[in-house]
Amino acid sequence: MKVKNLAMIWAALAFSLALALPANAAPSSPGVAVEVLDGYSCDYGVDIPFTRSARTQNYTFALYAGSTAAGTPTVKAEVTITPTAQVNVHLPLRHDAAASSTWTLRVTAHVAPGREAFDREASIDKTFTTPPSCGCAAGTAGAYYVGTGTAASPFQVATPEQLQHVNAHLDKSFLQTKNLDLASRAWTPLGGNGLANFTGSYDGGGHIVSNLKVNAEMAGLFGYIRDGTVQRLGVSRGSATTSGIQGRSGGLAAYALGSSTVSECFAATITASSPHVGGGLIGTAGEGAQITNCYSAGCSVSANYCGGLIGATATAYVTYCHSYGDVLSSSLYYGNLFGSFGGGGSANCVSMAPACGHGAVSSTILGTADAFKKEASFPGWDFSAVWRLDNGAIYPNLRAFNH
Repeated sequence: MKVKNLAMIWAALAFSLALALPANAAPSSPGVAVEVLDGYSCDYGVDIPFTRSARTQNYTFALYAGSTAAGTPTVKAEVTITPTAQVNVHLPLRHDAAASSTWTLRVTAHVAPGREAFDREASIDKTFTTPPSCGCAAGTAGAYYVGTGTAASPFQVATPEQLQHVNAHLDKSFLQTKNLDLASRAWTPLGGNGLANFTGSYDGGGHIVSNLKVNAEMAGLFGYIRDGTVQRLGVSRGSATTSGIQGRSGGLAAYALGSSTVSECFAATITASSPHVGGGLIGTAGEGAQITNCYSAGCSVSANYCGGLIGATATAYVTYCHSYGDVLSSSLYYGNLFGSFGGGGSANCVSMAPACGHGAVSSTILGTADAFKKEASFPGWDFSAVWRLDNGAIYPNLRAFNH
């Protein structure tokens, strides 16, 4: 009896990898069934172009950390492939989101029923290194290794370098996956200041950026947001400084304009200073920008147009926001919510007096700090899904930051 190895295994494994497709996008090709063993799951992974043997449909795919298939595999899956043409096999894999990593893929082909007398089980290994998923060259500082920058598959931001690298992809979508500390780092704002505006989407994932230190014309974590989205992001401790005559400063952003939306964000213990416009959270919001479910707390702001939450607005819409304990210094206009409110609208916003230094706003004025500890002081606010006011809390916090 002549025993043959299954054909096409090596050719099938001469593959390139496309990384970080989201699991909910069902990236495996039609006709490919993947059963991941041992309960392993991940919302990203690796794609493997694969052409099956004409003599079997059944395979085991196993991924091992490192350059050899030694020990226990990180991921193991039973794979059935019906098409005879090349297909895509997607395996979940929690590889490093901040740097390249080396893995070894072992594919074992199983003998098809009825061919036991002719074939035998065979395996082959292929070692690969995960490349950046953002199109940047390997070794690029801050390159992304998870995500494709789309709304369905945002670039994952896991390090300060990757946060700074947003400036190379200002129109893309991002998801921050952990708290980031910018201590000892001179920050370049995201968008503006000679760069294109930030027009993408940034989801902080309920995480915090701390120890910001920025000195720029448009000073903030973000410099210039236009028609972009920032949500579920906190900035805590640090400074945003500008000396420009027309400069803006804000802990989260210097500018938010156009159809920009900022939601479920906060600034705490930020020092913002500008000879022109400064705010604890945002310097200037205008041209239809929407700011909702945000707050500033314990910020120190110095500017001509000086706001605890926002320095100045020019046709912006601000709802369900509060300012608590901000220290304001201005020779012109100052207010706990707004230094100046120039059109647009405000609703269901809460602060102590004065709420606004110049212009008319609709807000609730609380007479004492103790009033911030009571849900009744915040009529219409969503304390079941958006906000929380726990026992011992001195003001409402956002539920997005519960973890």
